[in-house]
Amino acid sequence: MTLFWDIPKKEAQSIRSFMLLLFFTATAYYLLKKHSTESKQRVLLTIYPYEAPVYQRFHFDPNTLTEDSLALLGIPEKTMKSMINFRSKGGKFRTKEDLQKIYNFPPVLYDSLAPWIKIQTSHKPQQRIIAMDLNLADSTDLVTLKGIGKTFASRIIKYRTALGGFHSLDQLNEIYGLKPETIAQIRPYLKIKTPVSKIKINEVAELKHPYLRSYQAKAILAYRKQHGEFKNLEDLKNIDALDEETLAKLLPYLQF
Repeated sequence: MTLFWDIPKKEAQSIRSFMLLLFFTATAYYLLKKHSTESKQRVLLTIYPYEAPVYQRFHFDPNTLTEDSLALLGIPEKTMKSMINFRSKGGKFRTKEDLQKIYNFPPVLYDSLAPWIKIQTSHKPQQRIIAMDLNLADSTDLVTLKGIGKTFASRIIKYRTALGGFHSLDQLNEIYGLKPETIAQIRPYLKIKTPVSKIKINEVAELKHPYLRSYQAKAILAYRKQHGEFKNLEDLKNIDALDEETLAKLLPYLQF
């Protein structure tokens, strides 16, 4: 095998010259290609100057904004898809901060958009409550009230008849089995406009009322027979059989 240093001097010099020529040729080609590429880029930039995208700012509701409008705000495509997917599944942005819960929502972008977020709140018009007169309502009316079935409707009407009508909604608490929470629930739908039927205490031959026990009713009639007509409540207070609580409950039903 012939080694490089065994080659004659003249031939070795020719090989070195060829290799140097090859090196300079490759270097020149690389530099010319790089210069050509940069020149083309400069020409393209001159013809088509690059402009950074300018995103718009306007008030928006993230619950209703379209994909095109979201893009105008500079929201990345993946983030837009996450927002739309969230909405399509019934999700709702209730506050502007909820937007930060979207996966990969850029914090800097949120800070830029936050002042422009306006979430509309839907206010359902309040239904006007039409209250029924408790002293005129029949069973058909009463069963429309939540918690009042046929049984309670019947009890209310029966007790109303015995009383001579209700003078206060609080009297519903006196109906057997009717729970306070049910009464509280139906109160907004009830009113009392029709006055009660009063007992002419100085004229009745018989006295019967849910607030009076039999012996109390007899005591009233006996006192009237002995002392004459009642002029006012004070006269009734003279009857030992009547306590203050009974008189207070009975008074709205008395006519002197």
